[in-house]
Amino acid sequence: LQETEGIHALRLAHALGWWAYETSDASIISRYPIVETLGSTNKSAAVRIALDGDRQQVVVWAAHLAFQKYGPYGFCFDGKDSATVLQQEDASGRTAEAQELSDAIRPYVDGSDRVPVLLTGDFNSPSHLDYTAATSDLHCGAGEVQWPASWYPVQVGLRDSFREAHPDPVADPGHTWSPIYVSNPDYGDKPEPKDRIDFVYYAGAMRVKDSVAYMIDDPKPKPEPNQKNNYWTSDHRAVVTTFELVDKALGKS
Repeated sequence: LQETEGIHALRLAHALGWWAYETSDASIISRYPIVETLGSTNKSAAVRIALDGDRQQVVVWAAHLAFQKYGPYGFCFDGKDSATVLQQEDASGRTAEAQELSDAIRPYVDGSDRVPVLLTGDFNSPSHLDYTAATSDLHCGAGEVQWPASWYPVQVGLRDSFREAHPDPVADPGHTWSPIYVSNPDYGDKPEPKDRIDFVYYAGAMRVKDSVAYMIDDPKPKPEPNQKNNYWTSDHRAVVTTFELVDKALGKS
């Protein structure tokens, strides 16, 4: 979970009878016991979860990167080139946050042959796997863009579960932002760019069975400003990935 100021994660976990680990922004709720909290960054939370006692566990990270200087606006609203947009990514703090996060998770990825690893979150950035020559028309002519927020996790050995399940970004864009913002009043009511900015990355002895961008009321959520009574309480779609654990994902590292 992201933007969990107060006790939102604890409240949800209590209602479900689940476990929770809460920070001031990124939090984790689990139907399985949280047996250890792990060192993380100021933009993330990390825990070890026991799926079957000591026999089968998983390390889970949740992240929420900075929202300022949102990259797609540079292409779609300001007509900037990729070099300028990537400079803005650096200035936003997302590049440094993604690098710090990836460095922190690397030791767990290195041990993921025994204890699988998940990195989930709102990265407030698209993926380099989605910005290709083939998808240029979908992204205001941007073409290939090496977005740092997706590049760094992949470089330490994490895999994008949605793109594993749906390799073609033209056929399956998987947009998570935003199902309720149709236009942007800050930019003359131009159409809001649609992008995949929420991710479930993984490493270790797991197979992706399916991954979807999910929302109650989809495909017809009520747009802003009439979203108050939508069943879904977020302005993002959720990424829901179903994994199958393989036999060697046993024990603790």
